[in-house]
Amino acid sequence: MNVDGAFLPSIQYVGTWGVLRNAHGQFLAAFSHRVNFVSSPLHSELLALKNGLEMLQAMQITKVVVESDCQVAVQAVSNEFSDLSPFSALIAEVKGLLSDSEDVCIRFSPRQANTVAHRLASFSFDSNVHHEWFVKAPGLILDALMYDLNRT
Repeated sequence: MNVDGAFLPSIQYVGTWGVLRNAHGQFLAAFSHRVNFVSSPLHSELLALKNGLEMLQAMQITKVVVESDCQVAVQAVSNEFSDLSPFSALIAEVKGLLSDSEDVCIRFSPRQANTVAHRLASFSFDSNVHHEWFVKAPGLILDALMYDLNRT
């Protein structure tokens, strides 16, 4: 699952998104959420991780690799020590979701490795509705999914 959050300092809301693919890169599910009152890019990324892990939990998927393009967020939720930042509660919530899963690995992946990221991030900004797709990918990312699949 790739997760991401998009943040622009002059805007009062952010877009968070995630896409779930099987081991062959084929689409399983995705989400795109617009979230108000986010304070920083790290806050946005942590919310995206939380949303993605909640989707995995709801779908009862326990063996997965979660990728994020925010190395600071990956390090924060991977660190065994308690976080003392303003995001400590959110980090603890993400860590709890990670510990609830049997076999979840979280790792950094550069944004250039996922063209779906750009598409869903843009969509999140333009829509004030929470979107979730299962089984059938939305038309807005079909070409990007194929592009990413062919690059692997």
